[in-house]
Amino acid sequence: MQTKKKALWPLAMTILIAGSFAAHGVQAQPASSPTAASKAEAKAERKAHRKQARAAKNAELKKLQSNGYSAQSPQEDYPQNLQRAESKAAGATAASAAAKTVPPPGSGQ
Repeated sequence: MQTKKKALWPLAMTILIAGSFAAHGVQAQPASSPTAASKAEAKAERKAHRKQARAAKNAELKKLQSNGYSAQSPQEDYPQNLQRAESKAAGATAASAAAKTVPPPGSGQ
């Protein structure tokens, strides 16, 4: 008799829960699976995002390397090497921006 009670317990709980949902007007709905087209669109979007992030990372690394940063330098030089390259890159960016906005001396403007 004890095993029958244990076997019926999950069934009884399922019936009670289903009845509770039905009393409140909640209906069970099948899980909607995305279509193949929407999966492909999502995959393409993720791929484009990764590609854009990789391009930005590579551009930043190239800018640092052109300003003296080297990943091959000794590990104890790491923070100073990176900071020096960042400051040079920031200075070069600021200088190029200033050169574009300020006319050269003697240009008559």
